[in-house]
Order: sequence, then structure tokens, then C-alpha cells
Amino acid sequence: MDSKEAGNLGCSAQQGQVSNGTESRDPVSTSGPCRLLLLPSEILHQILLYLPAISLYAISLTCHSLQTHSFTDALWENIVDSPDLPSPHPYLSYRSLHHALAPHLYLKRKIFIGDRQYFGSILASKYMPISGTLEAFSFTGTHSRDAAELVPWSFDPEVLISPFSPKVNIRDEPELKISPNSKASADGEIPVSRRGILATYFRAEAIFQRDIYSQMAVWPPATIPAETRVRNESPSGFKGGANSKQRGPFIRLPSNISINGTFVSVGGFNDVMGAAVDRSAFIVSQSKANSNEDERWKQDEMKRRSGHPSETAFRLRRWAVLGDTSGDFENRFRMGERVETFAALDEDLWTPTPEYPYRGIWVGDYGPHGTEFLLFHQPTTSSSQKRLEVVKLTGDPNVPRGEYTLIVDDLSQPLRTADEEEIEWPGAKVYPARGRVAGHEFTNDKFIGVHMILPVPERDWQDAQTQKERASSEEDSGDTDERQRNDDIGEGWGVGSQERGVLGGRNKRVGGTKQTAKLLDQSWVPTRVAVYWHELAHVIRLYYRVDVEKFLD
Repeated sequence: MDSKEAGNLGCSAQQGQVSNGTESRDPVSTSGPCRLLLLPSEILHQILLYLPAISLYAISLTCHSLQTHSFTDALWENIVDSPDLPSPHPYLSYRSLHHALAPHLYLKRKIFIGDRQYFGSILASKYMPISGTLEAFSFTGTHSRDAAELVPWSFDPEVLISPFSPKVNIRDEPELKISPNSKASADGEIPVSRRGILATYFRAEAIFQRDIYSQMAVWPPATIPAETRVRNESPSGFKGGANSKQRGPFIRLPSNISINGTFVSVGGFNDVMGAAVDRSAFIVSQSKANSNEDERWKQDEMKRRSGHPSETAFRLRRWAVLGDTSGDFENRFRMGERVETFAALDEDLWTPTPEYPYRGIWVGDYGPHGTEFLLFHQPTTSSSQKRLEVVKLTGDPNVPRGEYTLIVDDLSQPLRTADEEEIEWPGAKVYPARGRVAGHEFTNDKFIGVHMILPVPERDWQDAQTQKERASSEEDSGDTDERQRNDDIGEGWGVGSQERGVLGGRNKRVGGTKQTAKLLDQSWVPTRVAVYWHELAHVIRLYYRVDVEKFLD
């Protein structure tokens, strides 16, 4: 802006003086021209790009000109994070999409872990472009085991490698479904029943790390990094008190409402399928509007404290009902009611990088306990000593969810490197590690010595190709079964696209935008590891990386 334009804006401000020579308290509220509207449209658009959704809704109430600007769909495309939503379908605009599903859009494209006792759970939540809903699906992991298929380890024939052919998928029916028609009951909870199991969904209150004390039961647990956490224990079953504060975001007001006696239209146009925003949040009373700097600072400080609806956690209240399930939803007799708290995993935790290649969600073989999901976490550090922590996302009655199951203290100090004769994983690094064992209900837990075998991806791929060609020459059906196994878990033994099939990575975006490369196809991304529990048994168990992107796209 040059000096002439600045002078023009200054003249506009001077028009706020009253005729007796004194200045009014609020120059903008005078009959003079609004300085904001004097800006070119492109500059005004750039200003509005910095505003959150609730401010755009507020601006639409001021005047016809700003309402027109605030309805620009490019603003709402930016707010709903369009890289994950290449189209607002089935809505006619991104603004109507936001209008229909806010404030639940935080559910879009996330991995949530549940605190179900001992076993836990893991969900993939995403936006469904066909139905225009937000849905969360439960992960499942199965595998077949045949004792006759135990294979001797080439390095030590007395040690057996347990075969592991996992099939990871998500259930067809969602655990949670939010649509424009989702309405909250009197206690602020939204019914989300499925297959005769009655359930409600409601938000949780965020707790910042500085407000957590050592005895507080929180989720996610301390073993998993998180900026905010939520409580996962409540004497009242999360009824009343803190939960009552959650009613605001779920109140659904009509599109045409009366504010201060003036009948106005907020959104109620043909492109909007229902309102889902508590507009009272941006209708500020006159006393607050004239607050001084100190009062505004206090209000900002309150927003930074714990107790506001979490953008990374929610709860599901479930119960069973005997007999007829029709009738009044709230007053039915409830049996076995329980509340499960879900918290999102930060995307950085399950996205590998060249410096931290083992980060991700994995599936492991835990013998009689079956298949379990794990978080391979590599804490950020500037030193050469890298640490690998394996945390159970789903667990068992011995070592439950949220607990460490394996720890490699230093990835810079391997015990040895596998030679060419170790045909299962030539070139792999073998590290001393600690494995967690415990009695029933996590009693007498302790760490025992184990060896963690981390194959080199490039070498691992070469060996997989050799095995594939050998199997193809001996029996075509064996190769077919191997490819099917790789498709089921979303990745192969190595890093080749032929071994992976069509899975992994994000799909190509619509409209000629840039295509995202498949991360798991990079040569430095490891896709399997092995653990020799030498102090527990002479058995090696395998672990595979889960292609998370497959279930989020």
C-alpha cells in the first residue's frame, strides 16, 4: 500500500468525528464508509483466508457485501482441507459441506486408538464422498497358523520361524457415522447405534500436558506422544458436569434465526443441507465487545487452558437393551453400559522418514494371543543414538494396550550383520532389545532379553524376488497365494510395486492436481521385522507394516 492509499484510509477514519469536534468511541460504527470495503476484492479475499470458519460465519451477518465475500467457496475449500477432499460431493459447495458437518470435521482422515480394557481398539475415520458423512471403521487382523509350517532358521536350525500371514482390513459397518441429520439428545450425545448395540457419540475435553498430574488417568497414555490428552476415567460415567459443556457444538439451529430482534438468514440457501454450528459462540454481548486489553487477554488465556472440546478425541457410550429396541431412546433400561475413549494418533507417528524409517503402525504375531496392532515409535533426537519403542495399540490380558512391548535402546549398536548365508534376511541388522512379558492382568511384568532383526529393505526385496521366481517355477498356485497375502496386508516383503499390488499411498486427486507418490514404495522404507524371543522360547515371530493410507483414502 502506497502513501496515497494510506492517506485515503486515514481520511475515512477522520470521518468518524462528530460535528462538535469530539471523536466518537468507535469510528467504524459511524455513517462513514467502511474502510474494509474500500480494499480491492483480491486483498479482501487474502484477509479472509486467514479467518477461521466461525469468523466467516460472523462476517456474513454484517452486510451484504461481506456476506458475498464470505460465501466464496475457495475460502471454505481452504478451511475443510481440500487436499483430502478433492470435491465437496455430494454437497454443492465446500461451504455447505462445512455447514452440514461442523464441528465434527476433525474426524476426517485420522487414526484413533481406543482404551477398551486390555484389548484396546483402532479406528480409521474418514469422509465418505458418496454419502457425505463422516465415518469411523474398526481395524481387523487375522492370520492362519499351521504348526507343520514352522521353518528352521538358516542361522540356527534349532530355532524355528513362526509363519505369519496377516490379513488386515476394516469392517464393512462403521462404528461411528455422522451425517447432516445427526442430532444430539438432551445430554448432548448423538445416537450412533449399529447392529442392535445402542451407542452414543460425544466429544471429550482436552487436557494440556502442563495440567496433567501423575495420578490422572488420561488417554492416550504417556507411552504415546500427544499435544493434548483427555481423561479416560469418570466416577459418573462421563455424565453431566464436563459432558454438559459439550452440548454447544451439537445444537442445530434453523438456518433463519432472530438475533437481537432482527430476522436474518445465516446460510439458509439452496446449497446448504442443514445447520450444524452453535452460532451463539460468535454472538458476543455488548459488555464483552467493549472489554479492555486486560479483559481480552484473560479471554485469550482461557482459550489456551484445558477444558475445551478436544480436536483429537471423542467417546462412544455403548449398552445393550433386552426385548423391543423401539421407543424412547433415552429412557430405555441399559445393560452393560461402558464408555470407550478414542484419541487420534498424530500423523507424524505413523509416517516414516529417511531418518526415522521404522515409524508406523505394524501388525505382529503374538502366538496364542493372535494378531495385535503396534506403534513403532522412534523419538526425535539430534544424536546418532536412535531409539526404537514398540507400543501396543491393541493388547491382551497379559500385556494390555498402551504398554511397551519391545524397546531397542540404541539402533547405532547392532550385535551383528546377517551374512549371505542367512537366506531369510541377508544384510539385516540384529540388535539387542528388551521384550515385555507379564502374568494375567499385567501382573509381575518384566523385560527379558530378545533379539530384534531389522532387514535392509533393498536386500530384502532382492531376496523376495528370488523366492518369488523359485516359487513360480515350482508351483503357480504358491505364487498366487503369496501375492494374495501381500495384497491383504497392503505391502510385500520388499519395496517393489509388483509385490505390493495396487495398495498403498493416496489415490490420485481429481482435477489435474499433483499426484502423491506412494511413500511405502520408497526403497528406504522397511516393511517387516523379526523378533527372536530367545529367553522365552526358540521361536522367531514376524511383524509387518500396515499400509495405513490404504484405509484412509
